[in-house]
Amino acid sequence: MTLSQIINILIKFITKSKILANNQLQHVPEKLGNKQYFGYFSLINLIRIYVLIGQGKKALEYLSLMNFEVIRKVFLKEFSATSSFLYYSGFALLTTGHHKESIKIIENLCLFMK
Repeated sequence: MTLSQIINILIKFITKSKILANNQLQHVPEKLGNKQYFGYFSLINLIRIYVLIGQGKKALEYLSLMNFEVIRKVFLKEFSATSSFLYYSGFALLTTGHHKESIKIIENLCLFMK
């Protein structure tokens, strides 16, 4: 399986979970189903892949879809999701040259893990 096929599968999972509408994250309901959690999990992994292959700008495009409501309702409930989100957003900023913002996010990750 090639990398482009994996990226396409993750994008299909995101669209099937219906967390995106017109390239914007939809309003997060109070109670999420497994389909929505899987969509957010796929979104984190898509960001992870783009960071690992060195496409920080593409990762930042998907990170820009996140808002505080999504982070608070979805990611803060699960430690591994929060730590992955902070880690890969910090490294996406680092690879694109936004060093100050990257340091702040990675520092928040360290404080979160404390």
